[in-house]
Amino acid sequence: MLLNLPLFLSTTLIVTAKVSDNNWNDGELVVHDQVLPLPRVDEQGLLSSSGYLPDWSEAKRKSPHFVEVLLAVDAGVARHYGHQRERIRAAMLTLMHAVNLYAFQLDIRLSVVDVLPVRGYNVTLEQFLDWRLTTEDLPTHDVAILIRHRYEGGIAYVNGVCKRTAVGIAGFFPEAPYEYASVFFHELSHLLGLSHTSTAECHCSKKNRGNCLRIE
Repeated sequence: MLLNLPLFLSTTLIVTAKVSDNNWNDGELVVHDQVLPLPRVDEQGLLSSSGYLPDWSEAKRKSPHFVEVLLAVDAGVARHYGHQRERIRAAMLTLMHAVNLYAFQLDIRLSVVDVLPVRGYNVTLEQFLDWRLTTEDLPTHDVAILIRHRYEGGIAYVNGVCKRTAVGIAGFFPEAPYEYASVFFHELSHLLGLSHTSTAECHCSKKNRGNCLRIE
């Protein structure tokens, strides 16, 4: 699946994330982001996990793009919700509702195909990729993202959506699901092809600089 994002989106996307690691794994670029306690928004339009929602309404597409997302939750998330399937699903739908507040502005439509448990705590990106590749009868999806309990950050393969490495991990705090939507969307953007070094022939006007979509 190839998703052509708006040019100015290709320039960058920002969450309150600091790049703590940017490395290659078997020829694939892996980006590891760490959430920092930053102000809600700075002059560059930096998103924080405070829940600030920027205005990206100027982004235009010829038609919406649909992305099918398989959500997985680690043992910590499952335990928090008493291993009750309906409670877990309700929490994930709350999270995805917040994520869609970002995606809809860019004409990206996210569809959750299922929510599945993954055994273990502190699951690594490589372990999650192995789970995806070896688990039978998974529903058809474009990307798979693991929701990791109390993980302050995220990690994903850049442009994984076009390859077998279409997986990422996003941190999640059950008491603040809306606040970590920006982290989820940040990792999703990596999977859709954005890196921290992406460039494009576009500029944000000085007037609207605070709403410019970046990834750092």
